[in-house]
Amino acid sequence: MLTSIWLTPAHAKNTLTLVTLDKFEPYSWQEGGVKQGIDIDIVRELCERIHKKCVIQYLPWKRVVSEVKHGKSDGAFSFFITEERKHFVDYTQFPLHASTYKVFVKKGSEFSFRSVQDLFGKVIAKNAGFKTDAAFDLAVKEGKIIIDESAVLETNINKLLKNRVDGVLANYHETRRALVKMNQLDHVVDLPKPINEPRNAYLVLSQKAVIPSREKLISEINLHLKKMHEDGTIDAIHQKYLSKKRSQ
Repeated sequence: MLTSIWLTPAHAKNTLTLVTLDKFEPYSWQEGGVKQGIDIDIVRELCERIHKKCVIQYLPWKRVVSEVKHGKSDGAFSFFITEERKHFVDYTQFPLHASTYKVFVKKGSEFSFRSVQDLFGKVIAKNAGFKTDAAFDLAVKEGKIIIDESAVLETNINKLLKNRVDGVLANYHETRRALVKMNQLDHVVDLPKPINEPRNAYLVLSQKAVIPSREKLISEINLHLKKMHEDGTIDAIHQKYLSKKRSQ
């Protein structure tokens, strides 16, 4: 499935083909045939500001990486920085979002959280298979933190609401979005300190793709992403999906 922004054949040379992951709410997903999400909206706004016609295609993640690695697409989003990927993509300077993991608790049951030690003796729900930092994993292995796992985030949130666990450890954006859909934003809050350092995720351009005036384009993208951070556009897009249920 493709979505186009100002796309006409006559303007093909001014077009960027971008790939991203589907079913990755709240960053990118499809609902009623409409592509939406935090990253989708940011990229659409960016394309307008740099006067580019962008075509966005949803693919499985391995295909996303392969497309930009081999130059089959001009770019992709959103990539964490890794040494391996630096060999086949150019990273833009400013992130689309930061992947942040936090502990969520019932409103009124907040507790001080400064380090993993503050979770000792507590029952924490998390998604099955999710790994966090070494200190947390060691505490779980030693039995100092009791883990209750589920494959579904909403199941973990319901455990919290029913007082079956003391907290839910999960991605901040994904959990806020789930709370919006469950109409539970007034009943669940996140503790201020993340469980580990937030990890930025970026729009990237393929090094093998033929992109006219590549360096100029990257400079323009960086300039306008910076402005979007500064003028509140990116914050507003985040809040659109994370603050309250939008009318459908």
